[in-house]
Amino acid sequence: MIFFKKSGNHKIIELFGFIRLKFKIKEKETTFAKKLQTELYKCLNNNFKQEEYYTNPYYGNKYNAVSCNVPKDAVKNKQFKSKLWNDFKHFYNIEDIEKVYELLNNSDSKKIYIKVLLYRFLGPERVKLPLSDINCWQGCEQFEKSLFTKKIDNVFSEYSLQNAGFNCTCLTSPIWVMENLFLHQYLYKKNDVSIMPSKGDYIIDGGACYADNSLCFADIVGDNGKVFCFEAFPDNLKVIASNIEKNPNLKNRIIVKNSALGNTVKKCNFLLAGGASYCQKESSENTIEIDCVSIDDLVNSGEIKKIDFIKLDIEGAEYDTLLGAENAIKKFKPKMAISLYHNNMDYTRIPIYLNSIVPEYKFYFEHYTPVGWESILYAATK
Repeated sequence: MIFFKKSGNHKIIELFGFIRLKFKIKEKETTFAKKLQTELYKCLNNNFKQEEYYTNPYYGNKYNAVSCNVPKDAVKNKQFKSKLWNDFKHFYNIEDIEKVYELLNNSDSKKIYIKVLLYRFLGPERVKLPLSDINCWQGCEQFEKSLFTKKIDNVFSEYSLQNAGFNCTCLTSPIWVMENLFLHQYLYKKNDVSIMPSKGDYIIDGGACYADNSLCFADIVGDNGKVFCFEAFPDNLKVIASNIEKNPNLKNRIIVKNSALGNTVKKCNFLLAGGASYCQKESSENTIEIDCVSIDDLVNSGEIKKIDFIKLDIEGAEYDTLLGAENAIKKFKPKMAISLYHNNMDYTRIPIYLNSIVPEYKFYFEHYTPVGWESILYAATK
């Protein structure tokens, strides 16, 4: 429904909105919507077996998709297909998908963007993501072994990253080595497009986890750069301290911030859930009270004098954090690598929001697992 409180023509618009809702006037599908509908229906022909998508032991058979009970006659069942399309339109905003699709700056980004959205709706039996490839993960595992130094416990191993191009050593998990060093999850480089930190950059590493990315960023930016490493989970902060101690050459480039990122300065209830910890409204026996800060406040206070690159992977707080960085983003126009997969709405609202405040941004999209997480939006003005 369309809501207006002004008089005159606005009342007519409000009335028309009410009539459309009351009598369910059918809206004409756009050309884009029809093509998307066709792609959705094509997926009904697929019936991938588990071994075709479950190719990596680190992911198991978990995925972030809606369960979809597809009847045997689905391809010819008009009633089912009609309901499926209506469900898809409730799951996503088609108009916003089209806006983002048009914002994406190359065909590779457009293609994988649509495939990921379909996957998250239909699941792995109907949609096969590009990294559902045993050859890729065998290559990842061989790469991980080439960096391996020693096993610390059931979670951590020590890796020497020289063979990956970074002058540092870190404690981390095998899956991080695969996603971030082999697949370069937060660094975009395709054809003539490169979105990554440079010498002298000031970087926001939101959701630093073990500071493994922070170490690599610090190696890239050199002595004139800084990495602001945001992490709130106490156990992770202990690992971060160990990693910085192992790399004295990078110590002065990394500033650890024991706080969460959001749209304002406040206290928040931080749910302790390992790598998936996040802020929530209610307190419980599994929460601790922590500080939440905004990027704009840090810039306004002079604590951060400039921002050249923002990486966010903060368990669903990405959108709020970007809202709290609006002035800084407008001022510095930093390069970005932003996780979208924690909230379905982020696949549309984050790129649309960033485009609204910095129209010069060019956007790219990539996905880094055979399952429903690790979707990254990249943005840069050049």
